[in-house]
Amino acid sequence: MQNYRSYIKQTIIGIILLALCPAIFIIPVTGNARAHSVYDIVMGGAAVEVLLNKPGISYNLTILKSLKNVIPVEYSGTREAYAYRSHFNKELTVIVSLQGLKRLEDERYYIAIRLQSPLINITETLYHYSTSRAKEITIDKDYIEKLGWKIESQAEKGNKQARAVFTRLGKSLAKNVTATIKITTTYRNKETKSTITVTIKAKELKDRYISEINKVLNYLANTKVSKEEFKRLTNPKFKPKYDEATLKNALKVELKWLREINVIKRLTDKDIERLVDAMRIGYSGWNSRLVYYNGEWHPYSKVVEDIGGLLLKVREPIRGLESLPEEPPKVRTQTITTIKEKKPQWDRYMGLLLALTIATISAITIFIITKRL
Repeated sequence: MQNYRSYIKQTIIGIILLALCPAIFIIPVTGNARAHSVYDIVMGGAAVEVLLNKPGISYNLTILKSLKNVIPVEYSGTREAYAYRSHFNKELTVIVSLQGLKRLEDERYYIAIRLQSPLINITETLYHYSTSRAKEITIDKDYIEKLGWKIESQAEKGNKQARAVFTRLGKSLAKNVTATIKITTTYRNKETKSTITVTIKAKELKDRYISEINKVLNYLANTKVSKEEFKRLTNPKFKPKYDEATLKNALKVELKWLREINVIKRLTDKDIERLVDAMRIGYSGWNSRLVYYNGEWHPYSKVVEDIGGLLLKVREPIRGLESLPEEPPKVRTQTITTIKEKKPQWDRYMGLLLALTIATISAITIFIITKRL
């Protein structure tokens, strides 16, 4: 009888353990971060960035790191950083990072959000010519204007011993084609020297452009210039593909999305409106990011002394963006609900509780039966 009771006891324990098995062997699976090839992008003037250091705001980067289409990147001046494509516009890149307020290695880190615009290559082609004369060049404003030119600026610098007079003439020669003529006259040790510099911004140098230039050169210095005397130069230039308003709207969307999935907590709609209103394109990077101080949002460089922080010569390469997925991250409604829920969700364990209940009833039944036997 003792052995039979022992057998029943072991059976009950076995049933309970069997019911618990699904809970025991649910193991979370995480993936390893991929190593990315490296390249540098310095585009501080085409971005906006805010450090959410306002008291009360908190963050949970674990949620963001677990999402598909979010990748780790290397961003100078940050403790860790992650990137994804914007939900507002897939051509914009979002960089979420942890940064100190006063220095790179700080006692406390805050979450920062950066919206980055791609750049457009607007490299200019210039044609340059220069000539000098050992005499003073006088300018008749009325005659210059009759030729279709405008005196854009005039200035004088120096003193009685040495001074210089600068005059800049400008004219539109065609659509997207402009010409400037700069006359610099210097007076030093009773010597006078005038230099005429001609610059034409055009994809191609045409004869009719040179004809317009020669009308002025003939008047100013009794000289002319040929097409061959111009030097062709390139002036590398880039500008943001998207303007300030677009970046500010995208920032608003991303802040609300990060709040929705609980990456950012206790950031109010009023907070978002005020910081977006204070944001300007180019407010990005360690020295220029927007920070919270004394009830308002300011570029860091303006309040750095009040905060007791440091301005740093930090380069802004963001490495790893070449591996950025084509689509922004998405979160299922079920996932969002799970993240937001603070209380235990008992519906998850209903199956387990049902199994335990059945096992207990079975055990009691068996015990009663054996007792009667």
